[in-house]
Amino acid sequence: ISNPKAQLYVSSLPVRPAVAWTTVYPGANRKMLDLLDKLLSFNPATRCVVEEALAHPFMAEYYDPNDEPVAKKPFQFEFEIDDLPTQTLKELVFQEVINFNNNALKCDTAF
Repeated sequence: ISNPKAQLYVSSLPVRPAVAWTTVYPGANRKMLDLLDKLLSFNPATRCVVEEALAHPFMAEYYDPNDEPVAKKPFQFEFEIDDLPTQTLKELVFQEVINFNNNALKCDTAF
C-alpha cells in the first residue's frame, strides 16, 4: 500500500481469518465465487487483471476475445481523491450526479 493514510488505517485493523465465499453466499455459482475471490484479492500482485477476469469461465457467455477494445495507454487518475478538501470532493460528486442525470435524460429521450 503506497498511500500513507491507507497504510495507517489498514495497520490499525485487527487481524481476522478469511471467511469462505461459500459461507457468505451459500448456494451461489462456484465459478462466480472463484472470480469474486480473484477480483477481490487484497494483494495486488495476486489479484487478477482485466484480461484474466474477462477470460474467466464465469464470463464465458459474455466474453469475445475478438471484440474487446484495448486502451492505448493505461488509465490514470489526474489527482488523489484522498488529498482533496471535503468541499471540493462534494462539488465533484455533485457534478458527477448532474452529468449522470443529464446523460440518462438524453438516453430516455432517444427512444
